[in-house]
Formats: sequence, structure tokens, C-alpha cells
Amino acid sequence: MAEDGQHKTLTGWRAARTVFWSFLGIRRKSDYQSDVNHLKPAQVIVAGLIGVAILVGLILFLVYLVTK
Repeated sequence: MAEDGQHKTLTGWRAARTVFWSFLGIRRKSDYQSDVNHLKPAQVIVAGLIGVAILVGLILFLVYLVTK
């Protein structure tokens, strides 16, 4: 049971890392192929939505700091 939880955590980090590098536009073909084989589309979509929310939050925070 513990290994299953660890696997889900590692998969979550892998999806987050995939989305992060995709936002930057930097991807190696070997990494892409590995992600295709190990990640489900739903995991990448959820990680992408979380990444977008964090990015928008950071931008709003920076605008708040500049205009204050």
C-alpha cells in the first residue's frame, strides 16, 4: 500500500515537471516519449490547470506589488 501511494506521488511530480518544461517550451524527445508511456492525459490536464492557476496567481501578485 505504501508503494502505491509513493508511485502516485512520483507520478504527480512527473506530471508537474512535464507541464513546467512544456510551459517553457523545452522538451527532449526521449523525455516526451517516456511521459507518453507513463502519464495519463487526465494527469497532465490537471497538472496543467494547476500550473496555469499558479502562473496567473503569480502575475496578479506581481501586478499588485507594482501598483501598491
